[in-house]
Amino acid sequence: TVTQPGTVTIAPATSVSQTVTVGKRPQTVTLSELRQGQGLTLARQADVVLALAHRLAETQALLPGLDVLPVGFIPSQPTRAALAALSPLTTLAVVATFEEFLPTFLSGVKRFAPHVQALRATHIQAENLQATLDHCDVVVYATGSEVVRSLAAHKPMLEYRHIIDPHDIERLVLPAVQARRKDEPL
Repeated sequence: TVTQPGTVTIAPATSVSQTVTVGKRPQTVTLSELRQGQGLTLARQADVVLALAHRLAETQALLPGLDVLPVGFIPSQPTRAALAALSPLTTLAVVATFEEFLPTFLSGVKRFAPHVQALRATHIQAENLQATLDHCDVVVYATGSEVVRSLAAHKPMLEYRHIIDPHDIERLVLPAVQARRKDEPL
């Protein structure tokens, strides 16, 4: 799973690692680390470099000469199930880590909890964060926004966790890893 936007997955992660790696462990490097020159060797040694699709250009700019595959992420099965199980009468607070991710995050929550009509959305740095948390019955927060646990400790919480889209694994990642390994000397 990706723990923050801007994470570049070097080699496969989560379910990808079970499918593709042979004696190798998935590694992650944030874009901030790459900007500081960290993780470049790791990236050059990887079978595959994966980036969030909306961060592809930025990742490619930081790793010139390397092929970077864009992958999408979907909510994990437990996240989808938990959202679907919410009562329609729930007042829900949706808390994103980054303001720019809020529309996408809100759209994902609405997709899997269309029956919940009372929704308030905010981000972790917003002035209205505490008021939003105080007004809700349940909090759905993005990975990276764990501080809300202490701000609304008495309320039920759900971390909105992601996995790499399995279609991208099948369509992009597996063929790239197989091609890379085919070219390696035995």
